[in-house]
Formats: sequence, structure tokens, C-alpha cells
Amino acid sequence: MEQGIIKVSVVDDHVLLREGLVGMINSFPDYSVISRADNGRQFVTQLESGLQPDIVLLDINMPVMDGFDTSRWVQERLPEVKILALSMYDNESSVIRMIRNGAR
Repeated sequence: MEQGIIKVSVVDDHVLLREGLVGMINSFPDYSVISRADNGRQFVTQLESGLQPDIVLLDINMPVMDGFDTSRWVQERLPEVKILALSMYDNESSVIRMIRNGAR
């Protein structure tokens, strides 16, 4: 990440949570949400169109393309993007799987 504004993408199928996170993140002067997506497929399409976030907040449990598959796709093609997993899951296997797929 270059110095300056940190570009963030928020990917979550729950609109209220996603928009709450967007509002909170945008309230910090050094962060800017540059994209929102309802699922991993929508986010991947944004990335393929040239979107370049520094960080993605990524839900694990989403329709169409879940966080596991999305994080693997991002890690393989854009390893410089930092992935932060969001989830109600706290079981060890989900955490390990996300870490193996590139989340931190």
C-alpha cells in the first residue's frame, strides 16, 4: 500500500451490515471505501474491470461465490490485496481455511 488514502472494498450480502461498515470506514480520514459488493462473484467482476483496493473486508458466508473461493481467487491473482475475513463463524476449520486462502 502506498502512503495516502487506503482504498477499501466491502463484500457482504447483508446490506445493513455492509452499509454500516462503509459509513464507519469512511468516517476515518485515511480510509475510503471504493467499492461494495453483494457476493464474491460481483467483487471479482469489479477486480477484473480494474478495481484496485488495498484492503477487502470479506464475508465468508455469501451466495453465488463465498468468501473461501473469493479469497483464494484474490490471493492467486492479486496477492498485494490484504484480505480481512468477516463472519459469524468462529470454528477453527473456517478460520484455518480462510488463512490458507489468503485472509489475515
